[in-house]
Amino acid sequence: RDAALRRPDGEYARGADRPYQKCSGACAKHRNQIDRRLAQAPLHRRVLHSMNSTEACIALNMLPTVGPVRLRKLLQVFERPERVLTAKRSELRTVEGIGNEVADQISGWESIVDLPAELQRVKDFGATTLTQDSPLYPRSLREIHAPPIVLYVWGEVQERDQHAIAVIGSRKTTHYGGEC
Repeated sequence: RDAALRRPDGEYARGADRPYQKCSGACAKHRNQIDRRLAQAPLHRRVLHSMNSTEACIALNMLPTVGPVRLRKLLQVFERPERVLTAKRSELRTVEGIGNEVADQISGWESIVDLPAELQRVKDFGATTLTQDSPLYPRSLREIHAPPIVLYVWGEVQERDQHAIAVIGSRKTTHYGGEC
């Protein structure tokens, strides 16, 4: 009887009346191990389960290899930006235009993007963010080939702003840009 109650590692199984059965991972011991791993993980990995669509878009926008066209292709497959961030490398690679480098960046986004710091910068600056899911996102931008993933807005967006234009400059203009 004693030998039947020992697990392969020599420890006794729980419950003296039945032999050791492999744990499903839901036991208290394994839940505690998972909780410890999550507590040691970076903050943005811990809050991934509660991340909203806008925050996921901000994270994707901060990745150097993800632009509007790639994000559109990813969303055709994964539907929600949060699902893009939680997808496995192999799943990401099945999307047209997503190679190893892009898949590696997306699956390891938390080592590239400091999302809590970015959200704090937006808040400290007094800005807001808009994604294409927002009703305030300009209609004319939605119609272009590669609409921006995220718009950072300083001030208030109003209905009359649908007819506004924006001038976008560069901090490091080229000689050609300076001539124009």
